[in-house]
Amino acid sequence: MTYSHKILVAFLVSADGYALPLGCAFIENPGPVYDKQDCEIKAFHRLEPKLKRLYPQINFWLLLDALYADQNVIRPCLPQGWNVAITFKADDMPALWREAQNLVALSPGQTQTLTFPKGEGSRHLHWINDLDYEGMNLSVIFQTDKDDAGTILRSFAHLCCRPIDHRNVCQVAAAARLRWRCENEGFNVLKNGGFALEHVYSHNPVAAKGYVMLMFTAHIIQQLLTRGRLGTVFKTAFHTFRHYGKKMLAALLSQPLPLNLDPPAQIRLNTA
Repeated sequence: MTYSHKILVAFLVSADGYALPLGCAFIENPGPVYDKQDCEIKAFHRLEPKLKRLYPQINFWLLLDALYADQNVIRPCLPQGWNVAITFKADDMPALWREAQNLVALSPGQTQTLTFPKGEGSRHLHWINDLDYEGMNLSVIFQTDKDDAGTILRSFAHLCCRPIDHRNVCQVAAAARLRWRCENEGFNVLKNGGFALEHVYSHNPVAAKGYVMLMFTAHIIQQLLTRGRLGTVFKTAFHTFRHYGKKMLAALLSQPLPLNLDPPAQIRLNTA
């Protein structure tokens, strides 16, 4: 018998390695009797207004996998000024894929090549604009990585809401590929980096949710410490965070706490 909980998390990612959890929506069926199972798409529609309410000044650029290549996901982003970069696959949207491929062939000038240092190959970018999809004008960017001999290493395609041109194509290409930060610096660290996210810790769903929220808070603090200015101070004083942890544990085991120590602070969770 296994117990598991599913959750949709919005990470704020950056090119230098941050993956800060900003909000989440638990995927769960509403009680023993229900018409349709809860899923990631439904959770997205609950999380999207929450992000808008919590961060009204931020024009988000949503980096989503192919599951979200749907008009009901893209359309609500347009009036809010948000952009998207959704993984675009031929199997998911075959008609739109064929149209995009035909338009690429008719737009030879909408290309750009990035040449990397010797031994690192090159990246070829192709894009098209004004791709009609359910009354929306979308853009598509195709990326192909090749080695120095011209052999294709990997290919990517992404749907976007905003026009692409020679001035911003490199920025769009780089941003679209940052979605992997959610997997690597986000979920992978939470699962395998000491947080043990895959362990439920409780059969009580309320307690499990509370633990996950505290885990996300710890994940934010850990990144701010290791990647921020405070990390430099810690590195100078303790060399590594593992060494700091060992010294802290040794101090707690061998040195009694002062009797006049202030009581610990309280942690209160906002129900919003």
